[in-house]
Amino acid sequence: MEKEENLSHEGNCFIYDDAVVCEDARVRDDAIVKNRVMLLGKVIVKNEAVIENDALLNDRVIVQDKGLVSDKARIFGCARIISKATVKGNVLVTDKAYIQGNAVVTDDIIIRGYARITGNLTIGGCAVIYAHF
Repeated sequence: MEKEENLSHEGNCFIYDDAVVCEDARVRDDAIVKNRVMLLGKVIVKNEAVIENDALLNDRVIVQDKGLVSDKARIFGCARIISKATVKGNVLVTDKAYIQGNAVVTDDIIIRGYARITGNLTIGGCAVIYAHF
C-alpha cells in the first residue's frame, strides 16, 4: 500500500499476501486484494470484489459487486468486472469492455473495445472478442 487512501477504513476490506496497491487505486466496501496482485492508476475494487493470484489491474478499471479477477488476468483501460463476473487465467480485458452477470471468462481470451459479456455463460479457449461502436 503506497498511501492511507489506498485502503478504506469503512467495512472489512483487506490487502495482504504481497499485494501492491498504489497511485490512486482504491480498495473499499468489503473488497479483498491478495496474493501478489498489483493495482495501479485509478482502479477501484469494491462491494465484496476479490482480486487475487498475480492479477494486474491498471488505469480506470472498476471491479465490484462480488466480481472476481484471478490467476494472472490483466484488466486495463476503463473495463468493468461487475455483478459476480469472473475473469481468470491468461485473460486480457481492456478498453471499455464490460463483463457482468455471472459470466466467466478464462484461458487465453482477449476482450476489448466496447465488448459486453453478460449473463450466465462461460467463455474459454483461445479467442479475441471485440466490439466497435
